[in-house]
Order: sequence, then C-alpha cells, then structure tokens
Amino acid sequence: MACAIEQMWPAASERFRQRVAVIEDYVAEVVLGKADSANVGDARDAAHKLAGTLGLFGLSDGSAHAKELDSGGHGR
Repeated sequence: MACAIEQMWPAASERFRQRVAVIEDYVAEVVLGKADSANVGDARDAAHKLAGTLGLFGLSDGSAHAKELDSGGHGR
C-alpha cells in the first residue's frame, strides 16, 4: 500500500500546492480587508480537500489544521 501511495504523490503534490495557494490568497485578502463570501467558500473548499489529501499521505498535523480551517476554527 505504501508503494501505491508513493506513486500517487507527484500528482497529489501539485493539487496540494494549488490548494495551499488558494488558502494563502484568501489569508492575504483577509489581511488587506478585501475578502468576501465567495473567497471564503473557495478557501474552505480548498482546506477540506487539503485535509483529505494530507491525511491520505499520513500528514496528520497538517490534516488537522486544514480541517480546522474547513470548519471555520481559529486555532485557539
């Protein structure tokens, strides 16, 4: 099973980077006061998908953080 997951990493890592970029863009918009409801939906969708991808590859800390973003948590 580990071999199959390793073979999936190249394609998954690109999607991973894209999802992180969506989240980073949203955070930048929040900091600048330019975020809107459409952007938060995109960021939460990216976080939801990222949580699953990270979990699949055994990156449980990252998956937990992504799940928190998906649910609207603030890390307190």
